[in-house]
Amino acid sequence: MGVQPLDGEHATALSDLLALGFGTTVAMWAVGYVGHMPLTDVPPAVFVSLMLVCLVAGGWIAGRRTPRGVGGGLGLGLIVALLNLLILGSTLAEPNTGQIVPRVWLWVPGYFAVCLALASAGAAAGTAYRGKSPPATDWLLNFAWIACLATLLLISIGGLVTGFRAGMAVPDWPNTYGSNMFFYPLAKMTGGVFYEHAHRLLGSLVGLTTLTLAILLSIDRRSIGAMVLVWITGICVLLQGVIGGIRVTDNSTHLAVIHGFFAHVILAGLVGAAALLAARSRRAGGLAGDATSPNETDGFLVTLLVLAILGQTLLGTLVRQMDVGLIIHLSLAMLVAVLAILVGVRLWGLYPHIAVFARGGVALMGVVILQLILGGISLVCRTPTAATSPSAEQLQAQAVPLRPAVHAILTTAHQTAAAVLLAIATLLAFWVWRLVVMKALAATTATPAANAETATT
Repeated sequence: MGVQPLDGEHATALSDLLALGFGTTVAMWAVGYVGHMPLTDVPPAVFVSLMLVCLVAGGWIAGRRTPRGVGGGLGLGLIVALLNLLILGSTLAEPNTGQIVPRVWLWVPGYFAVCLALASAGAAAGTAYRGKSPPATDWLLNFAWIACLATLLLISIGGLVTGFRAGMAVPDWPNTYGSNMFFYPLAKMTGGVFYEHAHRLLGSLVGLTTLTLAILLSIDRRSIGAMVLVWITGICVLLQGVIGGIRVTDNSTHLAVIHGFFAHVILAGLVGAAALLAARSRRAGGLAGDATSPNETDGFLVTLLVLAILGQTLLGTLVRQMDVGLIIHLSLAMLVAVLAILVGVRLWGLYPHIAVFARGGVALMGVVILQLILGGISLVCRTPTAATSPSAEQLQAQAVPLRPAVHAILTTAHQTAAAVLLAIATLLAFWVWRLVVMKALAATTATPAANAETATT
């Protein structure tokens, strides 16, 4: 007998803990990033406490939505502690010498003990709350969405690097000022160095997330298409890191454009994989025979929208990085907006019985309106040119004037909204074409049966 594909809901015994572990880590890093960034200057005790709250919340979800109980919390705490080793090294190095702090052999075990204790406490509370059995959850699908969210966060942080013109704040790669990237002292991550170095660290987490997802999909084998797409995307993540590194070593603005645009392509690939998993999870085949399910026209329009958004993203990247192409970017913006609203209205109006189209159509229209508003604001508050950007001394001293800081945040919000718009359009495109193909297959299968019945009669 051959080896049978594993059931998607039970294929990987650790998919629930891995999904929660990576999700909790992404949440902790997001809180830590906002808390430590020069503009906020939140007291360390505050944002570290919030990061620990994220860990407790992750444990609570593990207890509430898995049957693992306190043991699940311990497993979650271990995964989070291991993932956070990517940034733990920055707290273990002396600011002046770069040497490892004394008695690290006490510090690291204590750190692991705190992670295990907090996560297990949260799991105990979640287990007590859940009742007899946890609700059914597709953890592999959740993991795919966590990878998408981590990538979206990385795109936003990369946008701030561009907004503050901090792409060359760290002039070497893969090291950081000659130090191992994962052991560069936290005390030295100030100003532009913080923005650029944090971007690198989160990139490593996104790469590890994508790799882990690809391995889980290879074991699960629920969707070969999703597995192949994630592996291809994982290779693209690796390539993206190399492009970013060479952009620094060569101080290449052209590679900065490629690096910024390619991140959106990676996000689209991960969203596509999540859409394939969701379609299998919900057994969308039952919709294939519905006469009111999407057709080829819908597929053409939504695919055109994805390509149009990618084109606009490339133009926007040229505007931010090289200060060229603004007129073309503005000229095409309304065309893309009209197309997005057309697709949104069509999917929402024609297929209200299919939740992904009803909700996705409304979301598409809402985000495109938001994007137009942010685009108008960004036109007024454009990313400053290198000559008028905060100086390296200002960035390092965290003395960035208010106006350039506001400009950087607003233009990055515009970029992030574009990524969200692309994600929604990609999700809809995969769903539309899946149902179109399934409808065609159903019609092909039904035709021989109808012919046989006619011949018999």
